[in-house]
Amino acid sequence: MGPKRETKEATVIEELLNRVIVYHHFSVHILKALCSTRASVLISRKGERASVRLIATSLMTQARGIRTQTMNMSSPATQLNLPRVDTNLGKFTQGSTVLLTALAFLLNLPILVPITAFIMAWAVLFPAANPYRWLYKGLIIPSGLLKPRIVEDDPNPHRFAQGVGVVFLLAASIVLFFTPLIALGWALDIIVFVLASINLTIGFCAGCFVYYHLGRAGLLPKVRYEGSFHWRGV
Repeated sequence: MGPKRETKEATVIEELLNRVIVYHHFSVHILKALCSTRASVLISRKGERASVRLIATSLMTQARGIRTQTMNMSSPATQLNLPRVDTNLGKFTQGSTVLLTALAFLLNLPILVPITAFIMAWAVLFPAANPYRWLYKGLIIPSGLLKPRIVEDDPNPHRFAQGVGVVFLLAASIVLFFTPLIALGWALDIIVFVLASINLTIGFCAGCFVYYHLGRAGLLPKVRYEGSFHWRGV
C-alpha cells in the first residue's frame, strides 16, 4: 500500500505543479496584454498631446503674425499715408458760416459778408492756422462743447467746398457794395447759408459731391480716400 500511495501523491503533486505552471503562463499573458494596452493608451495620449501642442503652436504663430501686421498698419509711418479730418472742426466751421451769413442777412449788415468770405478764404489757404481753428482749439475744446473726432477722409473736397462758398460770398459782396442789385447780393449770401446748413444738419456736402465727380471726370485730383464719402457723415 505504501508505494501506491506515494505514487498517487506524486501524481497529484505533478498535476498541481502543471496547473500552477499553466496559471502562471496565463497570468503572464494577461499582464503582457494589459501592459501593451496601457502602453498604447499612453502612446495615444502622447500623440494627442503632441497634436494639441502642434495646433496651439500654429495658432500662436498665426496670432503673432496678425498682431505684427496690425501693429504695422497702426504704426505712425502707415498712418501718415492716410488723409485725416477732424469732423467736429468741420461742423464748427459750418456752424460759424451759417451764423455769420444769417446775421448778415437778418440784421442787414452787408459788411459781415466780405468778413465771412475773408475768414473762409483764410481757412482754405491756411487750413492749419485760421480763425476757425484757433477758436475751436482755444475755446470750444477746452470748454467741453466739442471734442476732436478724427476720421480717415480727404480734406481736399472740404476745402474745395469752402472755396466755392468764398466765391459766392465775394460775388455777393461785390453786388451789395457796388451795384443796386441788393436782392441778388442777399440771394448769393443765402445760397451759402443754405448749403452750409444742409452740410451741418444732414451731413451732405454739395461742394464735396461736385469735387468727387469732377475728380472722376479727370478735371480735379481724385479723392484720396472714399471710405467716408456718403450722404451722412461726409
